[in-house]
Amino acid sequence: MGDVLVDQPGAFVGKHSERLRVTVRGTVVAEHPLLDVGRVLLVGQGLSISADAVRACAERGIRVDFLSGRGEPYASLFSPVPNATAATRRAQLAAPDNGRAATLVAAIAAAKMTNQANLLKYAVKNWRVARPNLFERVRALADEVERARALLPPLRGRPIEAVRAALGAAEARASRAYWSGFGRLLRRVDWPGRQHQDAADLANGLLNYGYGVLYGEVERAAVAAGLDPFAGFLHADRPGSPSLVFDLIEQFRQPAVDRVVLGLVNRGTRLALDADGRLDAPTRRRAAEAVLARLDDVVAWEGQRQPLRLVIRHQAERAATFLRGERGDYRGFAASW
Repeated sequence: MGDVLVDQPGAFVGKHSERLRVTVRGTVVAEHPLLDVGRVLLVGQGLSISADAVRACAERGIRVDFLSGRGEPYASLFSPVPNATAATRRAQLAAPDNGRAATLVAAIAAAKMTNQANLLKYAVKNWRVARPNLFERVRALADEVERARALLPPLRGRPIEAVRAALGAAEARASRAYWSGFGRLLRRVDWPGRQHQDAADLANGLLNYGYGVLYGEVERAAVAAGLDPFAGFLHADRPGSPSLVFDLIEQFRQPAVDRVVLGLVNRGTRLALDADGRLDAPTRRRAAEAVLARLDDVVAWEGQRQPLRLVIRHQAERAATFLRGERGDYRGFAASW
């Protein structure tokens, strides 16, 4: 089952028989059998979807995500699939005090740092002779990420409020080294450092947009596992902020998005910003299609090989069973590079 990306200004998504039909000013531009659709992404402004199409998607468990032109998720339509929801959410609310929350987020942070260090090492593995100074510098930054990861084990099993600052400090230390190394890996584009909202450079725009696409996949997995996406542990609770999604997504950023962005930029893909400093429409489509394709890539996980999007779902389900006390530990997803 695939993703349907709709980003043409003026596009309308309707239901025709057992298909989703996309039209622009009355002209049919695409049709997708509902049987083959896993998610619909509406990206940008001037788009609309009919009530019949929404109902057809809801009845089939197809999620509809709305993203801004910068890739920022602002709404989703889906029919929740309860999976031990009451028991899971009670356990989720108790987790900050019984030590399970700290164990969970420390495991996710460790996996994220492993992915950060390994991506840096993977990207420069053939540079030892051709670019020895850059090779040594990036490898040193990867080592710094791994030193930050070594700070995490003592934080497991404690009340989250007692270790939140230490967890955040370890993650910040790793991120400083990682983004410094990431910037050195980029070719053909400037790197002002990691910027989140309102970034006006190409690399950060691609990262933010890619994370927006990934966000919907992680939130869907959390809801399907019976978790409350708004009750997180490491990321601060704010009204309307899906902090648990922000916790869970950390273990997937490098394998699902950062690796894709490096490839798009360094292969010389046609990428551009518009007059407002945002990704232009062709670049948004290329970025979204590349991330969605990456989610369909088969990766190694727990001695098996499965599509990355299925691993995301399994990891959310494992988080739920761990929080309910049905699993002895939680291990974050560390990709094979």
